[in-house]
Amino acid sequence: IGITGTNGKTTTKDLILKLLSLRFTPGGTKGNLNNDLGVPLTLLDIPLDCDIAVIEMGANHPGEIAQLCKVSQPTHGLVTSIGKAHLEGFGNLETLAHTKGELYDAVAENGVAFVPTDDELCSKEAEHNRQKIGYGFQPRPNEWNGEFHHGEALHFDEQGRSRFRFDDLEIKLSLPGRPAAIAALAALTVASRFWISPKACRAAIESWTGLHGRADIFRVGGITIMDDSYNANPPSMIAALETLSHLKGKRRVAVLG
Repeated sequence: IGITGTNGKTTTKDLILKLLSLRFTPGGTKGNLNNDLGVPLTLLDIPLDCDIAVIEMGANHPGEIAQLCKVSQPTHGLVTSIGKAHLEGFGNLETLAHTKGELYDAVAENGVAFVPTDDELCSKEAEHNRQKIGYGFQPRPNEWNGEFHHGEALHFDEQGRSRFRFDDLEIKLSLPGRPAAIAALAALTVASRFWISPKACRAAIESWTGLHGRADIFRVGGITIMDDSYNANPPSMIAALETLSHLKGKRRVAVLG
């Protein structure tokens, strides 16, 4: 399973590994070793008794995902999102989208594409895939002709934590923010493809504590601090500010770098 995208790659990859481990022996990228050095190191490090490999792929220049696909040869591909990042290398959003879509190109004929249909650019890049599985918090798009998993009734509590329904099962996250909910929905969709039921996944998702520097909540005295310092491209910063807006408090302060 290859994973790329502007935001959420590492979080989604880790949660997919967590859910797949309920039934299989998976292996995959450690941390974010996702470039032209990290992907080969990851492949060489995967134990031979693994059933499934989950490989994270990053890019900041055109053609990089295609090259990483030649190395890793994915049978399944998931693009988490396509947004403005590394434009100094890509030049424009169209080139960036095409590069991320190279993962879908790699599985277009004989593989499976997992597509976040709420992201218009991801849906466009997967138009030519023969077998695709969509997921999203918005209803199934009218033009979508593949399998679809709907995350229904998404809402947030006063601590920013999300709840939604997946196949009539309520999922409650301990992590705040929309990005965590999107990653959970993606992981549930992948797990369903590999015959792991949402009911079996629920405890693993609800106990998931996330990664350092990604909507990491801690308290100092009477102050609640959300550390989202891992990334600072425009889409991730917008998501961080949205998460901050959900948190209960008399005053909210954003410290931006």
